Amino acid sequence: MESQNKGDSKSKIFRSKMRCRRVLPNVILGWGQALTRRPTFCITDFMFRGLLSLRWEFLTTLILWFSRKRSERLYHLGSHAKPRLQKQYILLANSHVSSESVAAMNSQQTISQIVKAREAEEFTDFVFVCEGQKIPVHKVIICTQSPVLHAACTGSFKEASGAYCIDDHPLAMVRRLVDYLYTGNYAEQITETGMDDQTDGISPLRVHAIMFALADKYLIKGLQALSAANYAKALGQEPNICNFIRSLPDVYTLTPDSSRGLRDEALEFAKEKLAVSLASPETRDIYDDLAADIPEFIKELLDSFLQQPLVGGCHKCFDCILASM
Repeated sequence: MESQNKGDSKSKIFRSKMRCRRVLPNVILGWGQALTRRPTFCITDFMFRGLLSLRWEFLTTLILWFSRKRSERLYHLGSHAKPRLQKQYILLANSHVSSESVAAMNSQQTISQIVKAREAEEFTDFVFVCEGQKIPVHKVIICTQSPVLHAACTGSFKEASGAYCIDDHPLAMVRRLVDYLYTGNYAEQITETGMDDQTDGISPLRVHAIMFALADKYLIKGLQALSAANYAKALGQEPNICNFIRSLPDVYTLTPDSSRGLRDEALEFAKEKLAVSLASPETRDIYDDLAADIPEFIKELLDSFLQQPLVGGCHKCFDCILASM
């Protein structure tokens, strides 16, 4: 009886094991199919996908760790490595700069170095003499821009000895001429003493007129164009008509009749502004002195009105101008 009971219990255990062996794979298979939504699934496929996901998580963690370590290394570089890294960043930033910008910066640096060499009198081989003072210059700079100075430096003149005298213009204007020859521009307001030209008795209009006269004398075309443009610009910004009248002797006495760069601009400005301003006693006195000293300007102004009357001007204004001449 006991042996029969033992046999029954063993058979029950055997049947339950067999049942588990049949049910467990089905459960796992159903679970895997639900996860992957695939029609077929096996336990090895499920395990492979699990290991694959673990592998990607491990790789992601490893990459993040290396990135953090590299960032810490960059922020904690030694003093010997930081300049090298900064130079690499500067080169990378400069790689996006256009070649035109680089060329412009190099040109400015070259000009600055040449100006410093002139101020320090390094390698200078020629001098301008004005009001007893010497201004050292380089022949290669001045002769390439002015045919007159080129002839003075290379011809059989007194100036070929190494000095050129300019006594027909103020020292401040000669210094501006040298500044243009070296930099392509000149100052409008500040004199060599650091004073403003307005307080020193020289308005910007007179500065541009004298610079135009120097350019015309020494045949410096670039300076002619620049000073004429600056004169026209200053006319539009000049609130004082008296400064304009004071600049006219420089325009008409320092340049020949054939040089119309400033004269045409002055005539157009006078046609628009002069008649209204003559009501002021101060302006009238300055204008009377101008008419006595520069009759050529009065003649050209009248001819300009006769050839091209001012559009929109009334007969009364025209009569006032005729009466004042």
